Amino acid sequence: MKKYLKRIIRIFILLFIVFGVMNYVNINIAKADEADNMKRTFTISGDTSVKVSAAEDVSLWLDTTDVLPETKVKIGYAIYDKNDKLCDFYYDENRYISVPLGKDRYAILTAYGTGATFYYYSDKSISKSSVNGKALTVIKLKNGKSVEIANNQDEEIEIKNTHDVGWKVDCARYDTGGVCDAFYKNAYNLLSLKNGYTEVITNKSDSKSETVYYPNKYGKVTNKVTSNPALTEIELLPGKSTEIINNQGIETDIKNTNNEGWKIDCARYDDEGICDAFDKNVYSLLSLKNGYTEVITNKSDSTSETVYYPNKYGKVTNNEC
Repeated sequence: MKKYLKRIIRIFILLFIVFGVMNYVNINIAKADEADNMKRTFTISGDTSVKVSAAEDVSLWLDTTDVLPETKVKIGYAIYDKNDKLCDFYYDENRYISVPLGKDRYAILTAYGTGATFYYYSDKSISKSSVNGKALTVIKLKNGKSVEIANNQDEEIEIKNTHDVGWKVDCARYDTGGVCDAFYKNAYNLLSLKNGYTEVITNKSDSKSETVYYPNKYGKVTNKVTSNPALTEIELLPGKSTEIINNQGIETDIKNTNNEGWKIDCARYDDEGICDAFDKNVYSLLSLKNGYTEVITNKSDSTSETVYYPNKYGKVTNNEC
C-alpha cells in the first residue's frame, strides 16, 4: 500500500513540474507575441505631409482618443508602388480612415488643418520622412458652385468626391478637341480624366458643400472656378415646347430624364433652317451639330420632363416656344 502511495505522489509531483514548465513557456510565448505586435504611434503636424513605407504589410489607423468629438480630422493619402505608379488614394474628414502599407509600396500622407496621430501594430518601425506638397488636391465645392479640372499630365487620373450631397452633382467631360464625350445629371461618382481632358463639376445642393479630390504628385492637374455649370437643365412643363440652339462650334448631345416614357416629340433643323430629322413619341432626343436647332415638346398631361445638355462654353441657348 505504501509502495503505491509513493508512486501516486511521484506522479503528482511530475505533473506539477510539467504543468509549471508549460505555463512558463506559454507566458513567455505570449510576451514574445505581444512584443512582435507592439503598438506604435507617430504624429503628423497640421498642413504637413510625410512619406511612409514599411518592410511588411501593415495598416495605419487614425488615433482619435484625445480628439474632441466635434473636431474634424482631415486626412488624405496617395499610395504608390515601387515604380511610382499610383495604386490608390482617399480623403476623409470623419475619423474613419486606415492606410494599407506594403513592402513594395509607399504612401504620401497629409494632415489638412489639424495635426493627426496614427498607430499601427508591428515588430518593426515604419520609415517616414517629411515631403513637400500634399498627398491630394482637395476642393471644397460650395452649394450652387462649379469647378473645372484640367489634366495636363501624361497619366490618366481619377477624380473622386465625398458624397456629402448624395446624388446632387452634375459632371461633364471634354476631350482634347473640346468635345463633350460624357455627361451625367445627378451623378454619384465623377469621371476620370485622360491627358488633355477637362471636367466641369457642379454641386446642386441647396445648403451643403461637396469635397472633390485627386492626387497631384506632379502638380500638373489644375482647377478653376467657372460660372458655367456642368449642365444646362430645362424643366419642360406638360404641353410646353422648347427650342435649343447650338452655337458653340462643336456638336453636342441633348438628353432627357424620361419621366413619363415616350410622350416626347422632337424635330431638328440644320443651319439653313431645313428639318433634317423629326420623330413622334421618342424616348431619346437628337444631337445637335454647330448651327443646328431642335424643338422638343412634352405631350404629358401632368408630368414635367427635364431636358439637359453640357454647356461649358455658354453658347448653347434655349427659348420657350
